[in-house]
Amino acid sequence: MEKQVVEVRDKLAASEKNVATLTKRSESEIAKLEAEKAARVKAETTAASLKKKCDRLLKEGGTKDLHAEVDAYKTLMNCNVCQGERQKAVIITRCWHMFCEECINKRVVSRQRKCPGCSLPFAESEVQRIYF
Repeated sequence: MEKQVVEVRDKLAASEKNVATLTKRSESEIAKLEAEKAARVKAETTAASLKKKCDRLLKEGGTKDLHAEVDAYKTLMNCNVCQGERQKAVIITRCWHMFCEECINKRVVSRQRKCPGCSLPFAESEVQRIYF
């Protein structure tokens, strides 16, 4: 009879251990599912807002926003020193700021070899031409 009690206790302990393992596994699966659900909701929200934007662009012909975006990109491509007279064509590899070649050449010739953007000194060899 005592052997049966010991066997039942061993089986009970094994069952409790199995239940604990299964509980941990189910909790991790629930956490994964909740994360996937949050990602899905976020993706659906983004898709809905993009659909609205596409519908609006189709309705308006899309030219208004596209012209504004092109103008913004053109502004980014213009030199900050000469206030947009020329496009950026060289980069200072020490600080990675870009300017037009004429502005940087003026600084090199006049020995004012500091970046116009951050005032970091640079050598003539650290000026590289960029191609778009």
